[in-house]
Amino acid sequence: TLEEKAGLTEELANDFLSNMPSYFSNKRLIFFLGLLTVTQALLLPLFIGLSLMFFNLQMSYFNMFAVYWISYVLGRFSFLPSGLGIKDVTMGGLLLGLGLNGLAVVKIVVLFRVFTFIPYLVVGGFLFLYYGHRYTYKRLFKRDISEDFNQNP
Repeated sequence: TLEEKAGLTEELANDFLSNMPSYFSNKRLIFFLGLLTVTQALLLPLFIGLSLMFFNLQMSYFNMFAVYWISYVLGRFSFLPSGLGIKDVTMGGLLLGLGLNGLAVVKIVVLFRVFTFIPYLVVGGFLFLYYGHRYTYKRLFKRDISEDFNQNP
């Protein structure tokens, strides 16, 4: 079965569930993760400002915050990786609605994607290749010795 191949057993699941409360009992960790989440939520809209700076355009932080998070939420509803397409169109539409030039909006959205999507793609690609390669070779070259004994010459 799939569970056996993946190494999932009922004992392992019960052990995880019994240890679950300990994950939430570390108050410092919860505080740190909460602080990190709030910091990320406040800093990510600045990537729009960074994209705007390349074209000598300015926007208030509130507008950057609104454009970023509205497009982010709609992109998440699309269930596509990084909201690809939906997030871009939404961001472009909102920037146009705020009075920016159409050509500048296209450039800003593309530059924003370069700043936010490409680094994740490169790092994730390398990790996928590294761990996928290690895991695949482990599975391919791991042979069950009992198969050798069960074969007739």
